[in-house]
Amino acid sequence: KVIGWLASSSADVFSNAGVYVKHRDNAVEFVTMLTRSDPLSPLDYVEKIERKEIPIFADTLMVVLTDLLLIRNGVGEVANADIKDDLEKMAKGLANKALLAIISVASQIKRHAYLNVNLSLVLKSAAIRMHAYAGAS
Repeated sequence: KVIGWLASSSADVFSNAGVYVKHRDNAVEFVTMLTRSDPLSPLDYVEKIERKEIPIFADTLMVVLTDLLLIRNGVGEVANADIKDDLEKMAKGLANKALLAIISVASQIKRHAYLNVNLSLVLKSAAIRMHAYAGAS
């Protein structure tokens, strides 16, 4: 299943499995950091992402977050079926309301990628808001 805006990805990450898995693993690690009590861990992680890779990261993050939401709501088919067990464990720690809020913030990263703005700052701001939502679950 493909979400509409993913078709307009700034990179052809979805046609190269190795590249996709690398970015998917980064997105999974980022979501894991959102659920930790330390609000600086997601910010530290953001520092590791190269500016040119932020749009790709945003795309794969949205896929992972959508999978988490689907799992939370009992939908069996997810894009990342190979790591479904790990995603199920993560989904248990995030309430639907928190996931929806995090997805909303993550979608704003993609919108900013089309503008000529500092994506590192956008991602840092988003990470702070996402961490707050994850902690509220």
